[in-house]
Amino acid sequence: MPEKIPNSGRKAPEVQQLNFKGMRDLIMAGKCTRDEIRTNASLTLEEQVSLGDLLAERLEWEQVRLKEENAELQKEVHSNKEEISHLREMVGRDALVTDALNREYMTDILESVIRELKHQGEKRRSPKLKAAVLVYIDINKFKEINDRYGHSVGDQALIILGRRIAETIRPRDHLFRPGGDEFLIVLPVYEPANGEGVDEAVDPKALYENIIRNLRSNLFVDVEGERISISLSTGVDVLDSTSPLTAEEVIKKAEQKMYKEKRGETQ
Repeated sequence: MPEKIPNSGRKAPEVQQLNFKGMRDLIMAGKCTRDEIRTNASLTLEEQVSLGDLLAERLEWEQVRLKEENAELQKEVHSNKEEISHLREMVGRDALVTDALNREYMTDILESVIRELKHQGEKRRSPKLKAAVLVYIDINKFKEINDRYGHSVGDQALIILGRRIAETIRPRDHLFRPGGDEFLIVLPVYEPANGEGVDEAVDPKALYENIIRNLRSNLFVDVEGERISISLSTGVDVLDSTSPLTAEEVIKKAEQKMYKEKRGETQ
């Protein structure tokens, strides 16, 4: 039985019948091995060396090509991941106030924050989550705005407030619209394990008071030159590792504090 050349798929006599040009064509087509060059008795030593050099160059080129293709593939995978993430985020966006996420995302993110707070003692890396501030916001007399000026003006008030909140909070903070004229902000406060970090000097109370002050400053809707003031009621709750609450309980607690302030304002 004729000897089979390793990795070639051809028998030795077939290879031995190829001259220098035939072997070179095989190399350029990516269909030749070193063993096929070495065992081709029709080639001179000089031709074998020349073809060996050509094969080495061809293999180097192939490696570069595969590396470039792999890099392009990695870019495509990364791009696809970003697109999927963007689409998921857009699905979670509020239909009207696009700066805010919807209620489903609100519950998921809050549960994640609560879990991180409860397990902060197990975390060795910095930064560590030391607290989370919840600010529940409601537009006062929103129904009157809708009834007097129309729902389009009411919608504009919601969009303006959502934009103001988004511009006021930090990139790592979260803005949600549970529904109607209500908004919820979640403000994580971090401290690293070594005591030095981005939020080291941040006092949760000072953080939310500054945000509320900025939100209430000069907030209005312009209706044909008439400025319709937007006033707010807020409820604030600060969570830490000792807060034994679920996401729904946390939301309810902040909401109740907001309504307590609203009742005090309207009395």
